[in-house]
Amino acid sequence: MASSSIYTDDAIVLMQKDWSQADKIITLYTRGHGLVRAAAYGSRRSRSPLAGIQLFGEIKATLAEGGSDSHLDTIRQYTSLDRHRTITEDIERLAYGSLITEVAAHLSPDHVPDETVYDALAGILLSLAERNPQLVALSAIVQLLSLTGWGHILPEGDDNEGAVSPPPETVELLTILAGLDWKNPPAFTARRSQIAACEAFIIDTLAKRTGCRPRSLNFIRQMRGY
Repeated sequence: MASSSIYTDDAIVLMQKDWSQADKIITLYTRGHGLVRAAAYGSRRSRSPLAGIQLFGEIKATLAEGGSDSHLDTIRQYTSLDRHRTITEDIERLAYGSLITEVAAHLSPDHVPDETVYDALAGILLSLAERNPQLVALSAIVQLLSLTGWGHILPEGDDNEGAVSPPPETVELLTILAGLDWKNPPAFTARRSQIAACEAFIIDTLAKRTGCRPRSLNFIRQMRGY
C-alpha cells in the first residue's frame, strides 16, 4: 500500500464535530487545497497536541491525504496563526460566525483551491470580530454565492434564468454588501427594517439556488427570541 501524501497549508477552521470519544472531524478551508475535511485523532483529550484547534481560527496545518477508501484527510500537527477569540467569546458573533462558516462549507467544492475565497474568509472573520455581526454575515453570504459560482445577488449581474428581483427597499444595502472590501470596509448605516428585509431575501435566495438551509439560523432565531 502506498504511503499517504503529506502536505502543509494555511487553513481556516470552519466547523468541528465530535467523532468517537477522543477524536473530531474538522472542516477546513485551505489556501492551496480548498475545502478539506480532516480527522483530528485524539483532539478531544486535553493533553493532545491537537486539542487547541479553535473554531474560526487560522492555522498552518500539516495533513496526510486520505486514501482511496477515505473521504477524510488526517491532521498531523498545526500551529495557530490567529484565534479570533473575540468571536468565540461573544454569543452573537459566535452565532453569525457559525452561519458564515456553515454556508462557506456548503457552497465550496471539496479540494478545489481558490485563494480569492480563502482571502475573503480571512477578511470576513477579521471584520466579524470588530463590526456588526449581522451585516458582516449577510455580506459574507452574498459574496460567497458569487465567488463560488452560485451567481450574483442582484439581477443585473445574475446570469441565472428566473432570477428574482429583490424588494426595492433592499437594493441600496444589497449593493453595499455585495461590494464590501474586507481589507478596508467602509462605515455605513442601515435601518433595522431594511436589514431584516435584506436578510429574508438573501436567505431565501441561498435556499432556492443551493438547497442550503443553515441550521445556524435556528440558533440565531432562538437568540433573538422568536
